[in-house]
Amino acid sequence: MYKNYTIKNCRCSAYMTKFLLVMKLTAILLIAVIMQVNATIGKAQKVSFKERNTSLERVFREIKRQTGYNILVSGRMLNTATRISVDFSGTSLDEVMEKCLEGKALTYSITDRTIIVRPKEAIKESTVTYADGVVSGQVKDPKKGDALPGVTIKIENGTWSKTAMTDNNGNYRFPAVPEGSYKISFSSIGFEKLVKEITVKSGQQLTVNAELKENIAELAQLVIVGYGAQKKANLTAAVTQIDAKDFKGQSATGIGQAIQGRAAGVQIYRDGGAPGAGVSINIRGVGSFINNAPLIVIDGVPAGSLDLISPDEVETVTILKDASAAAIYGSNGANGVIMVTTKSGKKGEAKLNYSYKAGFNEAANMPRLLNATEYALLQNEARINSGRMPLFSDDQIRNMGEGTNWRDQILQTGIRQEHYVGVSGGAPKVNYLVSANYLDEKGIAIHSWYKRLNVRTKVDAHVGEKFSMGIQAQYTFSKSQEGASFTNATTFSPTIPLRTPDGRPGVYSKYDPSGAVSMGLNPVANRELTLGYHNNTPKNFLLATAYAEYRFIPSLKLRSNVTYERSTSLRKTFDPSYEFRNYEGELIASAGRLPANRTFKELYVENDRYLITNTLEFNKTFNEDHNLKAVAGYEEQKSNWDVMYMSRVGGYPTNDFLNIGVNATTGVTVSHMDPNDSSIIPTTSAIRSVFGRINYDYKGKYLFEAVARRDGSSKFAPNNRWAFFPSASVGWRISAEEFFSPLKTIVDDLKFRASYGLTGNSGIPDFGFNSNVVIEDKYVFNNNAVQIGSFNSMPNKNIRWETNKLLNIGFDAALLNQRLNITLDAYQRKSEDLLTQVSIPATTGISTDEGVLGTQYQNVGILKNRGIELFISWKDKINSDLGYNLSFSGSYNQNELQRFNGLTDQQILGPAGEYVNQIGRPYRSIFGFKSVGVWQNAAEIAANPHRVNDQPGDLRFEDVDGNGKVDEADRTILGNSIPKYTLGLSGGLNYKSFDFNFLLQGDLKKDFLQYGYGYFEYYLQNNNNYAYALNRWHGEGTSNQHPRLIAGSEYLANTVSSYFVQDASYIRLRHVELGYTLPQSLLGKIKISALRVYAGADNLLTFTKYYGLDPEQKDTFGRDAINYPQARTFTLGLNVTF
Repeated sequence: MYKNYTIKNCRCSAYMTKFLLVMKLTAILLIAVIMQVNATIGKAQKVSFKERNTSLERVFREIKRQTGYNILVSGRMLNTATRISVDFSGTSLDEVMEKCLEGKALTYSITDRTIIVRPKEAIKESTVTYADGVVSGQVKDPKKGDALPGVTIKIENGTWSKTAMTDNNGNYRFPAVPEGSYKISFSSIGFEKLVKEITVKSGQQLTVNAELKENIAELAQLVIVGYGAQKKANLTAAVTQIDAKDFKGQSATGIGQAIQGRAAGVQIYRDGGAPGAGVSINIRGVGSFINNAPLIVIDGVPAGSLDLISPDEVETVTILKDASAAAIYGSNGANGVIMVTTKSGKKGEAKLNYSYKAGFNEAANMPRLLNATEYALLQNEARINSGRMPLFSDDQIRNMGEGTNWRDQILQTGIRQEHYVGVSGGAPKVNYLVSANYLDEKGIAIHSWYKRLNVRTKVDAHVGEKFSMGIQAQYTFSKSQEGASFTNATTFSPTIPLRTPDGRPGVYSKYDPSGAVSMGLNPVANRELTLGYHNNTPKNFLLATAYAEYRFIPSLKLRSNVTYERSTSLRKTFDPSYEFRNYEGELIASAGRLPANRTFKELYVENDRYLITNTLEFNKTFNEDHNLKAVAGYEEQKSNWDVMYMSRVGGYPTNDFLNIGVNATTGVTVSHMDPNDSSIIPTTSAIRSVFGRINYDYKGKYLFEAVARRDGSSKFAPNNRWAFFPSASVGWRISAEEFFSPLKTIVDDLKFRASYGLTGNSGIPDFGFNSNVVIEDKYVFNNNAVQIGSFNSMPNKNIRWETNKLLNIGFDAALLNQRLNITLDAYQRKSEDLLTQVSIPATTGISTDEGVLGTQYQNVGILKNRGIELFISWKDKINSDLGYNLSFSGSYNQNELQRFNGLTDQQILGPAGEYVNQIGRPYRSIFGFKSVGVWQNAAEIAANPHRVNDQPGDLRFEDVDGNGKVDEADRTILGNSIPKYTLGLSGGLNYKSFDFNFLLQGDLKKDFLQYGYGYFEYYLQNNNNYAYALNRWHGEGTSNQHPRLIAGSEYLANTVSSYFVQDASYIRLRHVELGYTLPQSLLGKIKISALRVYAGADNLLTFTKYYGLDPEQKDTFGRDAINYPQARTFTLGLNVTF
């Protein structure tokens, strides 16, 4: 380890300097916002543009650019419109639109900064026979009360139908409607369809008015003059987009938790239930030995963490799953990409949004533990079975009663509250948003908590006609403290009381009244003794991006982004002195931690990352049918890491302290750092990239995309530093073909697509191709410590990038007036040249003093994942007041190890040989004996294949190879922790102002190696266990499932079998919510734009056969490690907009 120590005293100063700089830039742009808003109040929109023989679409794009108005128009209208010549100079918007549509069968209206272009359709009056009825009315926008022109109204029953359109005042009229019952529907671009049922009588003049609600999603999809984004309809890649409204009421700490169960092929499992716990994500299976995490992109910048973004801050989450979508990120896109778009300011008056949710957490799915009496009886039985003396006397057992349930002692009701406030708005050329989010959560384990503050600002400004710029910044401060251990609470002896007779924390003998076995801290005392000693972890995160964009001509623009990311974390722990006492509270002088051994440890991690991205984009339509978009870019990034760990033993006269070098009582600086337990490790890495993408489509019918990226990384030696990652995809909108017309009454849209390409992975440490040199004091010469250097790893300059070859075939379909949507994908993901760290022979001379073999990074294997993903959604309205929706996402994935370091048979892994790699089988499968019951008597053992020394009550294992005996050759694959099936089912119901939604999520066909089973029976002697142990074998015929109890590490110790493997499949009611939106008629009186209140619950029910705390959680090996379980959460919330 390194001996040059550097103490950093002012770690926040760099943060504050950079953050203040960001805020100054933000303030300048905000001033520009205010000036722009003032300059545009009361000012009519003007357009200046001159071009001959141009398309109507080209003119509309220029109108959008100069005015900021969206233009809604169908592609069919644009395709049939004749070309025009225009010459505008400071011309009003109305004059421009009238000139553009002159001589065409088109008209327009302007509503809320949106221009709606529609066909002219005069309502022809005919002679009305008043034996029939007349149906008329007006259509309005309920938000503003404005009339809606251009709305299509259709009235129909089984034998008669008629269609009309509202005029400029929103009025319509059907003059001759036969008597009968009808459905009348109202539809318009950008609004939700409304259907009413009416009855018309002879001679009746019936008035049917309607109010249409905006369809935000449709508006986003149909704006043809959007800025820099690809149309969803023309995607040829496997992409899933999740809208924020889908998870608006969940009590999720981060956005990763919020999207769980909402995307096919995306497996998300939570890293425990502790406050602030993050998530682990796999997209389309496990494709690497070293890194399976997807790339996170926040507002276009590859940076940050999903755990640090509140769902309240998000607009959409987009998941890129195949090579066509992810190859543009090259070396970072091997495991897929998750793109988060946060909220932004929108043109218009300033809006204030505030959200508040509060609730409480409680423990769920808690298997019963043995009480003190049961524990003592079974401990004695286990010791007798092992040929030992009983631990407890009969008198002691009779007086024990229930004892102490340590799990109940560490449990508490968790409290959770979260606030979000955001101010946003803008003028035609400037948008802004400033928001803050605060989360405060107390966990279900005593002394566990998490607090987080997010501050975000975004400003975008257009300076002149061709230049635009902007800045966005996120600062996050979080702090957390670990709670009491559920592992200790599960296994700690229930025979020990909580406190000594004089009220001290129970710091005394762990297992029995005499104190003869061992000493230990009970779960409560462990936290009480460390509480207040700074055993928490503050973290800082800053992400700031500035961009400038220049448009040379309407079809060509240059954009430059500069990003700075900084993160720090500081963990301080202090181990105070304490005493051990016996049951009577008497001091045991030989045990405990002496004052001279008080220990302080500090771990500080600092990361700075710099990213520069330059892109040139070309976007043009040729001859109105050929659409071409091309992007070329250059990117460079550099990361610097500093990891400092220091430990100091002794030198603290009390249990109070300030830091590692200053005594809290005297304020005197001391230096008692342990040189053998301290280190400073700096490292750096850099990536340089060039990339490009071309998109082409012909009339939106034939689609093509090609992507290429070339990356160079400092993690590899010069001879293998660069890698090339290309991809291509095609699409065919078959529904646009003439021969498809007969099916258009049922199928609105059908698109087939296919893609193939390469992505890469470089997830090894910086300069992983080189050796690591450890410098340390090894011996004394002339009374001086002598430093020497030694190698603990061997260089390998031939290691190269991991490569993913991805093939995807799929289709997207919309049916029955887009009420039914289906997406189906089939894929193959082949990961080659997989990197991992392998042990090398000791003969190389590279090893540690402890005899641990040295290591070397090598390309060792091939993994293949194949799967199918299905997404189905249905959305409909029963009547004008009642609507509903359902969505199902499901996936199947099969993982197969095809090569591993020249392996021809199998590689056994894990401390107990509990995992195996076998060619042709899933990676890291659970490995052991197949249990087929319990031996009942000696005769049964003698008559069947068995292990040497098998006894009645032991587990009975299958003779897999059929050789008449049970030995190591009979071990076989018992399961795998990677689920074959993942699913999510969500739904919603809207009735007037009420809304209800739910989410079910689950994993199927997966297994956990349950270490809870066996804690009592086998190698962890004297531990408590779940109450299932009462069903153990204790005589012939008493059990054929659970074996006899033993104590210590005798015959069955560390023997892995299917007895320990459990089906961890589950389906969980992840979220349920009921909300109510107050009517506008009431809110208008108190000047509130919108107000919604709701009540929700998370993790309400779990359906599983699994016997343990949580079938979702696992450690890195796929084992249940008795972790912090997930809580059941109940929430009340409020969303209000001013």
